[in-house]
Amino acid sequence: MGAVASGITGAGCCTNRRAPVRCWNPQLSCRLVKIEYSGESFEEVWFFLDTAALDWMPTFPGSSSSASIGTGPLAEGKLGDQGAQVPPGVIAEVCEPHYTIVFLYGPGPLRPLRLDWRSDGLSFLEGGLRPREEVRFKVFDDPLRASELIGRLKELERRVYDPLSFNSKHFCEYLFDAVEGREEGQSRGTLSTT
Repeated sequence: MGAVASGITGAGCCTNRRAPVRCWNPQLSCRLVKIEYSGESFEEVWFFLDTAALDWMPTFPGSSSSASIGTGPLAEGKLGDQGAQVPPGVIAEVCEPHYTIVFLYGPGPLRPLRLDWRSDGLSFLEGGLRPREEVRFKVFDDPLRASELIGRLKELERRVYDPLSFNSKHFCEYLFDAVEGREEGQSRGTLSTT
């Protein structure tokens, strides 16, 4: 499902053309209400670095190759062998690691509900779960009702996306730590679950 960009309008710098994006998605709220009324609950949660979001790398005029994440040309504001300059604003969008959180619900075979918090808003997706790096996994002491997750998300509704103070990692850590459970471990290796 797509993100909903719902900003707070008001005074802002003339160079900031986009309204701030709030942490809210009405379609997600409706989906959680349906899960609540079906009697299903969340049993476990996964929190991981989504390296698939970083698999693409743009090339810019004057660069002969793609950039790398982390150290090197992109971190210095340059790309490729000729050292082409990165357009302003691109570094924050491309280099910021993206974390995601996936709540698994049932009964029966657990199904994933993935939540993503990005600069364009809060989105969700039901389907495949493929954590690859920096995986944290928790089994809840008591099943988490969808209404409780709605309450946790409601606490974040007024928050605005900021790459430094409230990014995808902050969002995921807040939700991961908000519910008691047994953390099964932390892995830097590759996992693959559907």
